[in-house]
Amino acid sequence: MSERSTIKAIVMDAARQHFADDTIRDVVVRAQDGVEDDDFMDIRVIYDASDGRLRADATSSFIRVLRARLQERGEDRFPVISYVSEAEALTE
Repeated sequence: MSERSTIKAIVMDAARQHFADDTIRDVVVRAQDGVEDDDFMDIRVIYDASDGRLRADATSSFIRVLRARLQERGEDRFPVISYVSEAEALTE
C-alpha cells in the first residue's frame, strides 16, 4: 500500500469512528510543502449533508483524534482539515 493510500485509510477510519459511520463518504489527502520545512497535509472530509451539517464540537475535536492516530504511525506532518458536503465536492 502506498504512503498516500495508507494515510487515506487512517483518515477515513478515524473519521468514520469519530462521526456517524454513514455520514462520511470520502476523504482526499494531499501532501503540501510548507514554508521552512513545515510540510503539512491538506485533508478534505466529504460528508453526506442530507441530515444537515456536521456538529461543530465533532469537527473541532477531530483534529486531536486524527493527529494522535497519525503520530502513532510516525506521520508528523500537520493535517489541515476542511469539511465539504458531497454536493459541493461534485461541483468542484
